[in-house]
Amino acid sequence: MLLEDSVGLNANTKYSDVIIIKNLLVKHGFNLRIDGICRNNTISAIRTFQSRMKLLPDARVDINGKTIKFLEKKKNNLIKISPQFSEGIGAKYDVATMELSQAGVRLLADYEQLRLKIYDDQTGKEIKHYTPGTTIGYGHLIVDTKEFERYKEGISASQALS
Repeated sequence: MLLEDSVGLNANTKYSDVIIIKNLLVKHGFNLRIDGICRNNTISAIRTFQSRMKLLPDARVDINGKTIKFLEKKKNNLIKISPQFSEGIGAKYDVATMELSQAGVRLLADYEQLRLKIYDDQTGKEIKHYTPGTTIGYGHLIVDTKEFERYKEGISASQALS
């Protein structure tokens, strides 16, 4: 499969390229609607996939980049995010302890809509049980049922900014 351009955050996403990337992400277990539109859930899925593959989680798939090569493999052994990686960005930085700067938080708040209750990023509807794509705050992707339980009663606007 050949991409014509990059897909994801700050990329020149073309309809046909988004369909290719979404199909590949679905093959790797992500629950995405194959519609050619690069929404927040697509960007979150790209970032999550990159983290699991021990790649720089920049939420972008470049034409000849590492992410597309990993996506095109038939089956990858998904790696749980761990503070002790043997290679990749985790070997240099403890990514589990990294935090977004206040400038980054403000930029994200300008880009995302604030949601104080847990919702499905694809449908925008509030949900009561964990499913992949569960989101809260300014597009924070909830990664598992343990995190879902922590946020199930909702958050305040100040918590969304922290």
